[in-house]
Amino acid sequence: MEQKEQRGFEDLECYQLALQVMREAYRVIQTLPPEEKYSLGLQMRKASTSVGFNIAEGYGRYHYLDSLRFFYIARGSLDDTLSQFIACDVLGYTKGELPAQRQLCHSALRSLNGYIRYVRGQQQGCQEYGDRVVVHEEGPIYAITPFPIGSAETEPTSQSSNLPTHQLTNLPSQRSTHMTQNTPRKVAVVAIGGNSLIKDTKHQSVEDQYEAAKETTYHIADMIEAGWEVAIGHGNGPQVGFILRRSEIAAKVEGMHEVPLDVCGADSQGAVGYALQQTLQNWLFQRHINKNVATVITQVLVDRNDPAFKNPSKPIGGFMGEAEAKRRESEMSWSVVEDAGRGWRRVVASPLPKEVVELDTVKALINAGVVVITVGGGGIPVIDPGDGNYQGTAAVIDKDYASSLLAQSIHADLFLISTAVEKVAINFGKPDQQWLDRMTLSEAKQYLAEGKHFAKGSMAPKVQAIIWYLENGGKEAIITNPENIGRALRGETGTHIVAD
Repeated sequence: MEQKEQRGFEDLECYQLALQVMREAYRVIQTLPPEEKYSLGLQMRKASTSVGFNIAEGYGRYHYLDSLRFFYIARGSLDDTLSQFIACDVLGYTKGELPAQRQLCHSALRSLNGYIRYVRGQQQGCQEYGDRVVVHEEGPIYAITPFPIGSAETEPTSQSSNLPTHQLTNLPSQRSTHMTQNTPRKVAVVAIGGNSLIKDTKHQSVEDQYEAAKETTYHIADMIEAGWEVAIGHGNGPQVGFILRRSEIAAKVEGMHEVPLDVCGADSQGAVGYALQQTLQNWLFQRHINKNVATVITQVLVDRNDPAFKNPSKPIGGFMGEAEAKRRESEMSWSVVEDAGRGWRRVVASPLPKEVVELDTVKALINAGVVVITVGGGGIPVIDPGDGNYQGTAAVIDKDYASSLLAQSIHADLFLISTAVEKVAINFGKPDQQWLDRMTLSEAKQYLAEGKHFAKGSMAPKVQAIIWYLENGGKEAIITNPENIGRALRGETGTHIVAD
């Protein structure tokens, strides 16, 4: 007799009905107007896929309370999906389809409730861990501790008359306390380059940059899944360049006002932060990781007397003719230089960062378990003119220097710089080139002082940023490329720099 293939959760009736709900939701999504793509359509996608995803996740868990947590989420997502169907009906996007959609959701809910009752009755895992336990969530790790005798039982359920003698604890305050007592939080600052969002000159559009951000945040999601709390700094050189060029063209063609450099930096923090934030949120959602991501428009204080302001050297914007350059120098107090015979360009200062203005906000978000995108492009450079107020200034801060300052300020356990190479090399590009698996702080200082190993515009600032981090109490730094972040964290690749 031929035996039926056992497919696990795929054979569950509630899972099969969840797939039907998802298919119906996606059918409706295809009919929505374009303006609903990232509002009602996105909400419907998330809610409808969450049902089946959480049923499958719960099925794969061992302790029955652990399983029930995911089934309850699936149950909530079913009602959420039904509410999206109702919204489509109320707004006139669907006509006469709601009764069948409601019936489908109710059928799935009845089936899921029946399976929940079955799982609750089986109580898998009780024999191993005793009859009264608390399951504490630690990312992918779960700690089982005795449930206090006589305490209130708070397992969420609509069947209050049939409460089991167990509790699943998932409140943020309880989770945070448990992590502090048993598994110290690991905090990392990850610095990614603005150029990492642009693969080549043929892929510079907003859509191309979004896809590149998606690839980078996939690897950052690996870190988060491994238990790291993460703050992300990013470069913005190419992005600010595009904003400036659009501003210059609009001024010439349409007489529009030009955008000041500090405002360009703020614009790029929002745009790049949006791409990183959304793609990372999506990866975490797909992995069933309940974690928020936030972008903080971040100012960084610089010294108005920094020597860099007397010797501006960072080229920005497009090329100009000599007459135009001289006019802007005279009328707008620009510093301009001739760039290797290709024309004239504006140059600005690149001062050292002194203070992250929004540091308390960043700390509060990290302590709340939020992934923070901050110090974008090195931060928006601001000065204190002497009266205690902040004022934007035309300058560019190195993003690795700003990320280093952030790592020092929040006492990060790890400072990771994501760049174009898997490892750091000394004698780069020469016959005796040597890739480095490990460097001590003293060795990094020596190599940097020799001045022949690290290019000034690329690797040298990264090594200097790490030196400052380690000198001020940092524990470990890693330099690697995005696709090798996971392997580098396991010690399999990357260049690891540690204190002596």
